[in-house]
Amino acid sequence: GMARDLQSLLASGVGCDRWFHRRNQDFETKFGFHRAQVIDKRWWIVDPNNRPRLSMGICHIGYDGDTDPTGRSPYGEAARQRYGDAEAAYAAILKRRQDSPFYDRALFKHGWSRFKQGRIEAGLDSFTQLLDRKLSGLPVMQASQLSHADQELLKETLRVISLTFSELGGTRRITRYFDERGHRDYEFMVYRGLGDLYQKQQRIRDSAEAYLAFVALNPAHPQAPRLAVQVIDLYARHDFPALALESKKSFTKRYRVQGKHWKQLDPAGQEWLSGKLRVYLKELAEYHHALVQQNAGKDPKARAERAKLGDEAVFWYQRYLDSFPTETASGNMSFLLGELLNDLERFPEAVKYYERSAYLYPIHAKSSEAGYAAMLAYASQEKRLTGEQKQTWHEAGIFSALRFAKAFPQNPRTPAVLTHAAEQLFAIKQLEKARAAALQVTAMQPPAKTALRRTAWTVAAHAAFEQKAYQDAETGYQAALALLPKRDKGRKDLQERLAASVYQQGVSLRDQGDQPGAARQFLRVGMLAPGAA
Repeated sequence: GMARDLQSLLASGVGCDRWFHRRNQDFETKFGFHRAQVIDKRWWIVDPNNRPRLSMGICHIGYDGDTDPTGRSPYGEAARQRYGDAEAAYAAILKRRQDSPFYDRALFKHGWSRFKQGRIEAGLDSFTQLLDRKLSGLPVMQASQLSHADQELLKETLRVISLTFSELGGTRRITRYFDERGHRDYEFMVYRGLGDLYQKQQRIRDSAEAYLAFVALNPAHPQAPRLAVQVIDLYARHDFPALALESKKSFTKRYRVQGKHWKQLDPAGQEWLSGKLRVYLKELAEYHHALVQQNAGKDPKARAERAKLGDEAVFWYQRYLDSFPTETASGNMSFLLGELLNDLERFPEAVKYYERSAYLYPIHAKSSEAGYAAMLAYASQEKRLTGEQKQTWHEAGIFSALRFAKAFPQNPRTPAVLTHAAEQLFAIKQLEKARAAALQVTAMQPPAKTALRRTAWTVAAHAAFEQKAYQDAETGYQAALALLPKRDKGRKDLQERLAASVYQQGVSLRDQGDQPGAARQFLRVGMLAPGAA
């Protein structure tokens, strides 16, 4: 193409010197650098001295495609003369015994001679034969077992193979070549070599496509997931965040734990893969969670978009938890999923993951916070309900509080949580549970705050009174009064209840026929509660 264009230009009468400068054509203005400019409807390169010239840019050397103005191909002629003789000489060596110490090097040189003559596809057969000899029977990932000399020969062979397939058109030609000649375990090296070559040439997308071509061809191969990881790292390193994100999604879906390709890996491969999945699934979940937090609009369109983003984030959190259900880190992930669902006002689901985080996973930094958040989510859902459903959620929230207090007895929130639970239990007539919860508060060490202990003793006393355990009720009211300031307005009511509990003890004794005992209790009413009615 370039040669024909040049010959046409020369035939048109435009004068050029031997360096393809156009004669008698200068420009008045000198810019001091090369530039492209149209002259007579044709593009020229103009040098710093303002002399227009033709530029035969070379992306590669063609043996016959580029010629000088005479129609000859000097490079091709020289290469064929030099390397044709070399090819014949090495071919002669290859006809001898294959156990010759020179055989492997001759194979490489034979392929190289063909490569230098422009017969690059023919050279591949020699290079492939060399790889067969060196890598057949060798574990896929243990080329390091070769001698240093053989490793260097392997490295150089793969480099030339990469150049060859790059020249032939890339990954499609690799696939076609091995389809025709039979597939090998070491094929990944060829795809990886081409990807590495493209990477050095800053052809980032082409590099990624080369790696992924092998992944698509043989996803169960032990090296396939490693090539997929190279793609992720490649995009991240060269600032392609969107492509890196999509590559992580593709990787985690293809190589999910207990999936088809996972099961085909050996234990070491599965362990390596687990490490990558932990990182990528966590990053995907947190990335989409952040998008939800950023989208705080209240209009219908924004809310719909937020819900969609939320579904995506939920998916990745759940995929992580399904993949690693027993690990300590999963406790924190379950908490974060609860937080996400709570933000999305999906309270029943939030409760589920908060409580899993708090009680099902090994203790972690967010365990108690998750348990407390579950109680708040119960309350939020309860506000949305009416009737029987509301009551069901109310009671479930109470028992979540009891679970929190049992699991985290030393948590600073526990005294208040347990006291409130006792009050709620008493309100729904769960008297025995109310008493038990209240008495737990009164027995705490270090002691709970005075106001909480007073409330707890009061609840315990009320519950005991309702159960006709009047002596226990008396004990509770006395303890509550002891914690109440003397001028507090609440004292009168407690004294009334204290008097009633003592009076009922007397009634009980009287009903049993113990008149003296009953009389003593009736006398105590005035002594213990002189202000009572």
